[in-house]
Amino acid sequence: NQVHAIQGASVAMTSMNNITVLDNATDAASLEEVTPHKMSPPHYDKVLSMASAGSYLFSGSRDYSIKRWDQNVSNGEWTLGNSITSAHATYVSAMASLDDGQSLISASVKGALKVWDIDTCKLTGEVSAHEASVNAIAASGNQIFTASSDKTVKVWTYDGARRNSKDGGSRPA
Repeated sequence: NQVHAIQGASVAMTSMNNITVLDNATDAASLEEVTPHKMSPPHYDKVLSMASAGSYLFSGSRDYSIKRWDQNVSNGEWTLGNSITSAHATYVSAMASLDDGQSLISASVKGALKVWDIDTCKLTGEVSAHEASVNAIAASGNQIFTASSDKTVKVWTYDGARRNSKDGGSRPA
């Protein structure tokens, strides 16, 4: 199961292939008054990762897909905005948004990293990053940090203008 904070006071959580969003979850007392929004249609298999970028929420699953959920600012409802059905050749294991405000990075259990435009959901770059599953991604500026089951942590430099990534080195984890 995953829990992910979204802009403002919203929280998204997963249970198997379902995603539920709680809006205005500011404290424990407010949770009892919050109406949950269940995302539909659900993934076909367990959700393994989530990331937010602007007003979008992204979910990645063992069904190899990434879904972009859009929030209607006037009524707060969440709807499926886009679905990338074969985002990876295997499970989508980790995701993070990049600081450029336009890109999402996803990873797979086979060690691949892919960069997506958040508005169009088009692939803008990819690299074979690790020899095993990428378990976590963090981004800061143009630096991307990945941790893998191959027992390494790698630092990547992302150049959004040229849409490429290069390995900046690794350390044993």
